[in-house]
Amino acid sequence: MGEESTREVTDFDVEAEWKGVEKLLAQKASAAWGMAVVEAHKIFRQTLMEVSFGDDVEEQIHNAAELFSDMTKLMQAHELYLQVRDEINYMPTKDDAQKATDIFLKAILDMTGRDFIVQGVWHRLNNNLNFFWGNHPKFLVYVLSGILGFVATVWILDKSPVGRWFGDLAIGFSEFVVGNEPLLIGLLVAWFIALVLSLVYFRKK
Repeated sequence: MGEESTREVTDFDVEAEWKGVEKLLAQKASAAWGMAVVEAHKIFRQTLMEVSFGDDVEEQIHNAAELFSDMTKLMQAHELYLQVRDEINYMPTKDDAQKATDIFLKAILDMTGRDFIVQGVWHRLNNNLNFFWGNHPKFLVYVLSGILGFVATVWILDKSPVGRWFGDLAIGFSEFVVGNEPLLIGLLVAWFIALVLSLVYFRKK
C-alpha cells in the first residue's frame, strides 16, 4: 500500500459527497448530527476499500495503518459511529459529531494522497499498537493479571518454607530439562508446532 495505491481513489468525488455531511452538521436536530457521523463513515469506508483489504472495517483500518496520521483518534471516531449505528436512541452532541467527522475527513485525506506523508517505522508501530490494544482490551487484562499473579506467587514462595521447597523443586526440574538435550529439543519442537497451529487457527477465524 504505497503512494501509488492512494492516488487511485477516483471512483467518487469526496468533496461533493462531503457537502452532505456539512449540511447535516449545520442542522439543529441531534438526529442530523448522528446522520452526519454515519455519512462521514460511509465516505471513509468507500475510500478505505480502495486502498486496503480485510474481512471487516477494523481489519481494513489495521492493514492500512501506515497511511493514517492518528490511529487513536480514528478508532475513537469509529467507536462513535458504532454507537450511533447500534445503540437505539443514541445521539451524539454536535461537538462530538464535528470532531468525529473531522477525523474521518483527515483519514480520507491521508488515503487519497492529499497532504500524503509516508509514515515512519516508529509511527507505524505506534499505530499498530494503538489498534491492537484498542480492539483487544481483554488480552491486555490477561497480560497484566499474569504479571501480577507471577509477582504474587514469587513473593509467597519466598516467604514460606513450603514455598522455598517448591521453588527449589522448580529450579531442580528446570536444570534437569535444560541438561537433558533430547527432552529440551522435544519441548521446543512441540512449542513450535503448537505456535504454527494456533496461528493457522486464528488466521482462519
